[in-house]
Amino acid sequence: MSTATITRTDRSHDFTPANAGRELCLRSFRAKDGREVLRFYRHGLLAGVPDPLDLATDFDGVEDVYLKRSKDHFWVAKVKGHVVASIAITADDRQVGHIRRLRADTAWKIWSDGEVAAVQIAKATHHARQHDCLKPVLHEPVNDGWAIALLHQLGFEYARARKQSGRPLLEFYLDLYV
Repeated sequence: MSTATITRTDRSHDFTPANAGRELCLRSFRAKDGREVLRFYRHGLLAGVPDPLDLATDFDGVEDVYLKRSKDHFWVAKVKGHVVASIAITADDRQVGHIRRLRADTAWKIWSDGEVAAVQIAKATHHARQHDCLKPVLHEPVNDGWAIALLHQLGFEYARARKQSGRPLLEFYLDLYV
């Protein structure tokens, strides 16, 4: 897997990996992206298994849930003009950034080398750091060996195992205190 670096583009929340030219762009969610994001939200998880209690009600108002406060945000990754992945972050008053909605369209097979996931996670953690969050926590089911290795490579540490909806869930965090 290549290590992705991100460079700022002309919009405040848009990033393009330095080593991907203009083929991959991570940009803020727009209302017109809703249908594409919904299409892969259930089947495009990093671990491949959705939470049966996740009803995706936040997709009815992405702007209200993720784009009203500066500490929260929702991005989509576009490749060749198509929305192929998403990630969001919400911050709480304890300075914890909760990384959510890490998804990719399985038709594009973009999880295979981890680069898109790495760019997405790097952007969310960069956002957390800029908004004084001290600990981004990944709240997605992660059970694949390559996904765990990717998180370790990005500096995330294993926090705990717990059950969610009767399924085991591994939780990872990135310590931004240092």
